[in-house]
Amino acid sequence: MDNKKVLLINPAYENREIVYFPLGLGYIAGSCDKHGIEVKCIDVNATRVSNHQILEMIENEGFHIVGIGGFLTQVQAVIELTNLIKSRAKDVIVIIGGIQVFGCERFIMETSKADIICVGESEMLFPELIKALYDGKDISKIPAIIYRNKDKVINNEGFPLVPDLDEINFPKYDAFNMETYITQNYHGFPGKRTIDFICSRGCPYSCTYCINSLKPVKMRYRSPDNIVREIRLLKGKYKIDDFS
Repeated sequence: MDNKKVLLINPAYENREIVYFPLGLGYIAGSCDKHGIEVKCIDVNATRVSNHQILEMIENEGFHIVGIGGFLTQVQAVIELTNLIKSRAKDVIVIIGGIQVFGCERFIMETSKADIICVGESEMLFPELIKALYDGKDISKIPAIIYRNKDKVINNEGFPLVPDLDEINFPKYDAFNMETYITQNYHGFPGKRTIDFICSRGCPYSCTYCINSLKPVKMRYRSPDNIVREIRLLKGKYKIDDFS
């Protein structure tokens, strides 16, 4: 299939209406862009679109693959949306990822109709998976995914980490209505044009109440040059004057 396009969704937070840029979704979109995969991004928290509007979009625009990510506070919304999509469009492949899945893989596969779960940092994994699905290739050798094969659930072990953060694309900012995040940012100051921004990944600690105690993720840092290039991009294109 030549037209490899994917719908990426950041679902609603439970009992909260907050807006800040979905970095995870942005990075995945950036990685897809790097590999020639067309993406459309929906952040429900910013757009307030309903699940039924999302369904109409999937049907009207012909998406065959939908990726849904988020945090633990979004798990219920992820499951509800996944099951709704699969009930109306059984042939659409739904992939769930993000930090929400870690430690909840079995629960998600048992309570949702998701086709595939991606475990770990997926900037390199996700484009490979999408290409394999669209080209009809075997996914059994792709690490760090959990998927359904007829009546079985197959767990391909692995927990990928991006070793060099400079190697991944910046978030695909132009896939979002940036003014919503800049002017209404949950982390911002009044009157400032704020955007969320990260310079590193991982944590040096293993607090017992944190997910990092289950799977410690070593610290990795972006280079100063890489950080400065993104800051210049954001200041130049979006007039950002506050980085959160």
